[in-house]
Amino acid sequence: AEDTPSTDPAPAGAPADPCSVEAQVVQELLQEARQSQEQPQGGSGPPISLPLQLPDKDVATEPLPTPQDYEAVPVGQFGLAMLWGMGWRQGQGIGRTFPRVVQPLEHRPRPGGLGLGAEGA
Repeated sequence: AEDTPSTDPAPAGAPADPCSVEAQVVQELLQEARQSQEQPQGGSGPPISLPLQLPDKDVATEPLPTPQDYEAVPVGQFGLAMLWGMGWRQGQGIGRTFPRVVQPLEHRPRPGGLGLGAEGA
């Protein structure tokens, strides 16, 4: 009776057969794919609508930028100009829930050829 093979899965301490684990994963993925095809698309909630324009802003009435406007911004200040265009102002907090002033992270370039984890010379 000891020599008959067991139909039970591997004992708790023994490693699982990789082929059977892969087969189980494939079966679960196929079952999940079948279930997603049977269910209507879009999930269970109502559709979400996103407004394309803010209700208090009419883009058609705003003046269009000219090439001179773009040339007036130095290349080194382009990011700052973008922030200003998005409503940011010096000394003003950011965020809707917890508006606070946050110190920016300064970029410190590494010496040439040194990547992540390398110690500076």
